[in-house]
Amino acid sequence: MADDGSVFLGGSVFTREEILDRAAKLVTESLPKGWDEDDERNTDDLVDRVTRKVRKNVHTAIDDSIDKFTKEVIEGRLLELVKSWSFETTSKFGEKKGEPVTISEYIIDRIDKHINEAVDCSGATRSDRD
Repeated sequence: MADDGSVFLGGSVFTREEILDRAAKLVTESLPKGWDEDDERNTDDLVDRVTRKVRKNVHTAIDDSIDKFTKEVIEGRLLELVKSWSFETTSKFGEKKGEPVTISEYIIDRIDKHINEAVDCSGATRSDRD
């Protein structure tokens, strides 16, 4: 919440008045047909319905904001790291073998090897049999 009372939610800024207007609209839309403000049972029902609807809308807005943040910030940064990260393959004794490769190059190479690896009639590879 900003100093002026505005709220940032889902990439938009809302003033206190806009939030109250939206809440009032939600309450108005939630009123049952033939609602009588003197009928306590209808009032309790109205409060329950409005509370459930507001809670659902708040949860949806929070989930949407988290999804947007995840896509824009976290996924972008992870892709950046994966594309730039490189490592050297080693023997079982830790001796370096070959040139450094990026994770993308390594994954593509492993997929190509797996797809093109010869198998016997039962589908076992040479390494499976050893």
